Amino acid sequence: VAFNALYILYCQNNLLIEDLIYLWKDTPNSLTRKDAIGYGINSFEPLVKGLAHVLSTIDHKKISKERIKSFTINRTMRLYFEYINISLDELRNCFLDKWEKPLKYYYQTFYKPIEKDITKEDLMVEWKELTENLGNMSLPILGYPEFIKKISAE
Repeated sequence: VAFNALYILYCQNNLLIEDLIYLWKDTPNSLTRKDAIGYGINSFEPLVKGLAHVLSTIDHKKISKERIKSFTINRTMRLYFEYINISLDELRNCFLDKWEKPLKYYYQTFYKPIEKDITKEDLMVEWKELTENLGNMSLPILGYPEFIKKISAE
């Protein structure tokens, strides 16, 4: 997580390759599919720690504030889609007990430092880009503004 995040932040150019170079196979009994909720919860804390590490190690002279803001919004929206796109029962059973602490840590460490600089337009740009890349994924039960309020609550 930390390497990929640092790479994305420091990368100056992107190149899209049209060729098929990676084949993904959906295996129902794989570690990430067998217990998708458990896997998500167990991998969430290391993900948050990796992103916090990135924030603490970047060279602010080489990376613009706008780029950091865009990256942070994008990462937060990805977390929103990936970890909160679950059923209402799963949200009740899992979110409050197991995700609350790491999400609050994520908010305090990663999102809050730039929150005052985020505009509605910033959110709309990242939302459009992210939802175009996700395809037909259903929207989570919890709205994004409510998600931010929930993870920022003391």
